[in-house]
Amino acid sequence: MQNVSDTAAATPLPRRLLTGYRQHAAVFWRVMLPVIGISIVLHTAMLLSFKSLLPDAYWIFSTSTGVGAESHDSEDPSVETSEDPETGETHSVVRVGSYTTIKISADTPLLLLFVMCPLILIIARQNEVLTARGAWRQTFSRIRAILGVFLLIGAIFAVIVALAVGFFALASQTDFLIPIALIVIVVFGGAAFYFFIKWSLCFQCIMLENRSVRAALRRSSELVKGRWGGFFLRYLLLAWLISIFTALVLGSVLLVFAHTTPEFEPLREALRLLNFLGFFVFHQVGASVETAPMWTVRTMVVASTLVYAVCAPLWVLLTTHLYLEQVKERVEPENAPSQASG
Repeated sequence: MQNVSDTAAATPLPRRLLTGYRQHAAVFWRVMLPVIGISIVLHTAMLLSFKSLLPDAYWIFSTSTGVGAESHDSEDPSVETSEDPETGETHSVVRVGSYTTIKISADTPLLLLFVMCPLILIIARQNEVLTARGAWRQTFSRIRAILGVFLLIGAIFAVIVALAVGFFALASQTDFLIPIALIVIVVFGGAAFYFFIKWSLCFQCIMLENRSVRAALRRSSELVKGRWGGFFLRYLLLAWLISIFTALVLGSVLLVFAHTTPEFEPLREALRLLNFLGFFVFHQVGASVETAPMWTVRTMVVASTLVYAVCAPLWVLLTTHLYLEQVKERVEPENAPSQASG
């Protein structure tokens, strides 16, 4: 099932992750290139379609999520307008400022999540010569189980979010119920985190053990059992590192926009060195602009997609190595009596 030597297993986990990333970087990118291209095209098409249908919509630029678009009330008091003295054009800028967020893998475009399965094969079978085409071929052979897990987990989390939002909306109509609503939301959020970590190894179970949807979820729960806290801390640390990397790269892109495009000039103050240092504590910067050159939108789409593509293998490396560690720990005690008797 896996080809990992005892020497590699004894190596500290961070070193194994960096070594694995360096060794497999070329094939990682060969696997991800088609998905990256599809993601860029779809993301750009959706943004342009939304903007064409709602011309008054605002572009949303952020150091955490890249670029998006949403509709605003034109009479919103938070909207600030500025006039270009040369052309006389009026530009609207809203909500230029900073906020706090935690960057996790869920912020990655959905298409890039599909690269997890072929990358799992490449990482676990490191002593085999596995091409990108071969990895994708084996992935498609298990596509029913993969899609089944995606749909099942997505439905469960959608129900949790819907219940939490619905209860809070109902409670907000009565002031004394708001504290209870907040407690309920915390409980629902804790449940979502619990199951996310509990089932975080299900794709490894599908790709490396060829299990069905229910069997993969059950197997992942068995492997995580007794190690939930350790898994949580490792995932949180990776989320923090990804948040820093994403904010620094996308913040640098926005800083270039702020010095080259009038619409982004208000971002200069928000992207001071102090705010760059704040990225290390989940500090993010975002802005909404009514009009923006299309090259800035396309550049931000490409930049955010490439950032996610760089980070995606880190998540796969971490979860796959944790899976291999847990399998090895459970196999060795079973073999210990026979080895002793021998």
